[in-house]
Amino acid sequence: MMNAKALAGAALGLMCLVKPTYGLLYLWGLLRREMRFVVSGVLVIAVGLAMSLWRYGLHDHLEYLQVLSFIARRGESFYPNQSINGLLNRALFNGSNLEWQAHEFAPVNPVVYAGSMIALVALGAASLRRPERSAGSAIDLAIATLWLTVTAPVAWEHHYGILVPIYAAVSPFVIVQRPVGRFTGPTIALSYLVASNYFQFTNRFADTRLNPLQSYLLGAALLLWLLLYRSVHARVDASVATAASFDRQDAPRARRAALAGLSVWRRPFRSRSS
Repeated sequence: MMNAKALAGAALGLMCLVKPTYGLLYLWGLLRREMRFVVSGVLVIAVGLAMSLWRYGLHDHLEYLQVLSFIARRGESFYPNQSINGLLNRALFNGSNLEWQAHEFAPVNPVVYAGSMIALVALGAASLRRPERSAGSAIDLAIATLWLTVTAPVAWEHHYGILVPIYAAVSPFVIVQRPVGRFTGPTIALSYLVASNYFQFTNRFADTRLNPLQSYLLGAALLLWLLLYRSVHARVDASVATAASFDRQDAPRARRAALAGLSVWRRPFRSRSS
């Protein structure tokens, strides 16, 4: 939002030292030609990797790659794993749903693995598609970030902390763009309410075919992804602020235009009371 792309890339580099999955966001940066974002992140990763190699040696790093491969083929069935992998494991009753198993993962299941890979590729192709007028914006980045979160083999509930700044950044833009018409406001509100609450009662469905209801946080994130995707790839009216304008120096003016545009969403509700 502040157009600090080099700083954003460096911050992402620190994240990648902990969760390497987010390294694919640099592919997004390359496709958007955001070289400050990419270069600063690669430098941070290089420094962190060099320090880690110096401290722990090459052997541990090669074994870590094997650990990542092991987890990617299995995932986790435990219900706080709110990824597509977790949903599939639970739907197939593959592994422990309600009890944490400290020394084992879900068994290898070819259906779960294939479904996870298909989701990764399909959502990735859509998320990396270049918007006509909003490429490289914070909202464009949010789409790619959500893609990598929901398709990770393991995405614990706390990994969805990324939703807090995403909701704050995108809500005005999405409401103005109206990707699902007059239902846009209620839909993004529903996504937020589901994502920000804990529905323990869904665990009652753990041993039934309704256990996908346990993946309500995943559902909220996918709903938000869909709203963002439809917003940035929708036809943009010249009078409406684009996503990219929220990241440039004219951001205050763009946000005022977006707030003024909220009346577009409110108008049908006003007419009912008149």
